[in-house]
Amino acid sequence: MFKLALQITLLVAGFFLFPNFDVLASEGSGAEPASHVYTTWEGSEPDKGASAWLIKRFIDKDAKFILKPSGEKLTKGIAFDVPEAKFRRTHNLAGYETLLLAYKVEDPIAKKIGQIIHDIEINAWRAKVYPETIAVERLVRRIQDNYGAEMVSFNCYYDFFDVVYEQFHALRPIEEISIPSSCQGTQE
Repeated sequence: MFKLALQITLLVAGFFLFPNFDVLASEGSGAEPASHVYTTWEGSEPDKGASAWLIKRFIDKDAKFILKPSGEKLTKGIAFDVPEAKFRRTHNLAGYETLLLAYKVEDPIAKKIGQIIHDIEINAWRAKVYPETIAVERLVRRIQDNYGAEMVSFNCYYDFFDVVYEQFHALRPIEEISIPSSCQGTQE
C-alpha cells in the first residue's frame, strides 16, 4: 500500500512540476487536436516503444507521434519519455507505468507488460523479477540489432507488443514468440 501511495504521490508531483504540452500540433498536413498528438525524442529503448504501443492500443487509438532529435525542446502535443514530460521514467517507475496510472488502464495483460518493462528499464542492474522479462528483453535487443544504429519504428513496436499481448492472452510461453516481419529492420 505504501509503495502505491508513493507512486501516486510522485506521479501527481510531476503533474505540477512540469509544463503541460497539450497544444495544437501544426506539423504535417494540418493541425491535429492535442489529445491525439504525442511527442518524444528519437530513440529505440523498450520503454519508449512499449509506451507508444500502450498509447495507441489503450489510451488514444487515433494517436499520432512526432519524433524530435534528442535534446530538442518539445512544444507540440503531449510529451512522453523525455525528462520534462509528465509521462517519463523516474527512479522507480517506467514511463509506461506512469501512463498506466494516469490513464487508469485496467487491462491485466497491459499491466503485466508494464511489469516486464519495469523489470527491463528500472531493474536494469538487478536480477529480473519476472521470468518472461528475459525472453522479452532478448527479443527487443534482437529487434534493435536488426535496425543497427537506426531507431526501431513504432510500427514494429506496435506489432511486437501485439504479439506479446496475444501470447499472454493465449497463455502461451513468451519464448515461442517470433519477431514480426515489420521488425526485420530498414526494409520497412
